[in-house]
Amino acid sequence: MAVTEILVHGTDAARAVGVGLILPENVCARTVSRVFPWIDLTLGRAPELLLAITGRFSIDGVHSDPDWWWQSAPLVEWDGLPRLRDVKPGWA
Repeated sequence: MAVTEILVHGTDAARAVGVGLILPENVCARTVSRVFPWIDLTLGRAPELLLAITGRFSIDGVHSDPDWWWQSAPLVEWDGLPRLRDVKPGWA
């Protein structure tokens, strides 16, 4: 999850100051496959997939739900469904 945060928010910060950040393909691929296992890696390059699932980029076939969440439990516990928030951010 921390790698997701660094890559995604690093991209946000770079764009804010006009810097084109090139995300490493192999790190993004491992991150997407671990944290968002429901995303088909054949739909596009891994950096764009990571940015698409988190709502920063658009790729056909990748749905960006504002209630997305990551698969943080071990993958053997994954039920095959995309993760969604149980509680909205800022709600107690």
